[in-house]
Amino acid sequence: MAQFNLGKVYERLGNAGEQAAAFRAAIESNPDFARRSPVPGEAPARPRQRADAIRLARRGIELNPGAEFAPLGHFVIADAYAADGRADEAARESG
Repeated sequence: MAQFNLGKVYERLGNAGEQAAAFRAAIESNPDFARRSPVPGEAPARPRQRADAIRLARRGIELNPGAEFAPLGHFVIADAYAADGRADEAARESG
């Protein structure tokens, strides 16, 4: 939980790189965290970060597909696809 909270601090500071790293650490250090926590953030600005956001959102959805936050994960993925210019994939994901 500390890594997630740290990610929220970085989010408020506008430090997307550190935010993504903290969210990634929160999920990778405790897979159960992804099962019970909302999918963090919006699609990051840089392509590498968007790929990470897609991977982390997919992991959260896979771990608990019926969770109340699962639709948010799909929207995070759709936003990342849209930011990459992948409109068809974004539409399918948000569909």
